[in-house]
Amino acid sequence: MIRLGLLQFKHAWRLWLTASFVFGVSGWLIALCTIGLTSIQAVITRADGPSVDPTPMFVSPMIFGGLTLFFVMAGVIRQVIQALRREYQLWVTLGSTPRQVALLVGTQLGVLGALAGGGGYWCAVLMIGPVYSHLQALIGRDMLPDVAFSASLTSWGLTMAIVILTCLLGGSLRTRQVLARALGAEPRVSASAGFFTAVALIGLVAAIGYIWRDDWSLGLPQAPALKGVQGLFFALFFLVFLQTAASRWGLSWLLRGLTKVSAGCQGGLISTARAQSLANAAQIVTAGVPVLIVQTLVAGLYAILFGLAGPEGVDVANAVAAFFAYAGAPALLVIANVVTMTMLKSSQQLDHLRQLHGLGFTRAQLIGARFLEDVYASVLLWLAMLLSDTGLFLLLQVVCVKLGTSARVGVTSLWAIAGVTALIDLIVFGCLDGVYVGRAPLDQVAR
Repeated sequence: MIRLGLLQFKHAWRLWLTASFVFGVSGWLIALCTIGLTSIQAVITRADGPSVDPTPMFVSPMIFGGLTLFFVMAGVIRQVIQALRREYQLWVTLGSTPRQVALLVGTQLGVLGALAGGGGYWCAVLMIGPVYSHLQALIGRDMLPDVAFSASLTSWGLTMAIVILTCLLGGSLRTRQVLARALGAEPRVSASAGFFTAVALIGLVAAIGYIWRDDWSLGLPQAPALKGVQGLFFALFFLVFLQTAASRWGLSWLLRGLTKVSAGCQGGLISTARAQSLANAAQIVTAGVPVLIVQTLVAGLYAILFGLAGPEGVDVANAVAAFFAYAGAPALLVIANVVTMTMLKSSQQLDHLRQLHGLGFTRAQLIGARFLEDVYASVLLWLAMLLSDTGLFLLLQVVCVKLGTSARVGVTSLWAIAGVTALIDLIVFGCLDGVYVGRAPLDQVAR
């Protein structure tokens, strides 16, 4: 099996190199955090060290970045397995068990994580100084004191361990699920998915109940405004948890409904795009879930920080720090995931593009059909984000009513965040797909 894995690396090195982009970005982000943590700990332990400890600014991105990497990994694995499906089927036919194949793919991802983590670490060593200086300019030196950053064996070891373990363990678990579907078997994950969905629903209902209660009392002498913020944070956390557990089912159902609603729109390109959207539903949903989660984080933080602001207004430094700590790393990883997924998806659909070209579709028509497919995916995300943001706004309104104040943000502001996110998603996917289709070798005979 090890020899097969090495030979596959050699045979499909372009595919693995494309898939490694998101792991390289994650290695860079985690390295920034570990270098920052070790350097800060060395400074604050001194007698003349700074009075403010900026450690949380590096811990939160590492935690949320690691969790985001675990979730976006499923999409990358799905694309890789789809491209190498015939090889994996042959291995199973020759006697390999799905568990062995999953362990092998997880090991391959661990190797990619090691390479990406090493490269990302040295990039972070060169860039952490300028990045920290820009954050100081945005947030202020009161929250981010001067720190001398330097590479160390501890930070290198932490970076490598986190990236490799996340890729190895997450890759093995995700591969078993994806591989079961790719090989035609029914994966036994419905019980766990249902369990996590139930836990998320119970937590979300509990958070809503906490907000709805008259006294908001938990036995602690807290200010009412602080209780409202806590309730909204709990609701935001469990909403993201619910999206993580159930968004694949929800977005798939919404996509089927969207294609049925648009069935009245006839035309060669529209019909082709609609058929392709249904055929590639798993890919569209897998790429859309991380975007939906990050947008929910951004909209939720915006509603909490700006919607409950007092008469004195919003502390810009605290707002920037909160967005950077909670949503910065996930947003960068989602952007890297979008680029990786687009490149993997486009290269796998080359044969299909050649077939359509052989049937008479011009290159411009193929670009138009692919763009309409991206429109379907962006509209799907936009609708899901509207539902999520409307729910957040309703909870914000309940908190404001109980506080006797009015929300300082409107629902149109949250909808605008959803619209901008969907538009950016459409522009990125549309440009990448357009560039690929425009340069694809369509005149070669399809295999």
